Amino acid sequence: MSITIHQIRNLLNSYSRQQLQFRLTEAKARKSEFDSASPEDRVFISAEAKRLQIYQKTAEEVLKRLMEEYRDPEDINEEQGEEMGEAESRPSSTGRPKQR
Repeated sequence: MSITIHQIRNLLNSYSRQQLQFRLTEAKARKSEFDSASPEDRVFISAEAKRLQIYQKTAEEVLKRLMEEYRDPEDINEEQGEEMGEAESRPSSTGRPKQR
């Protein structure tokens, strides 16, 4: 028994229609829930407020990561000292040690 391309296409089209109908039904249900809510329950946030919230959240995440990376000022000085020592011991691009 073979299945033709026409049958597969019909099957996919009917599946697509079912999925679309399901999504529309869900959207209508959400809309009716929103419409039935009292005005006090509705929250409207402006685009500017959303943007500011994203900026604030991003800044908090960056600060948190920096705080995790550098917990103590002494740690920063030690890490910088180690990096400086490594840089001095590495040869320059010419193959010779760096001169001070």
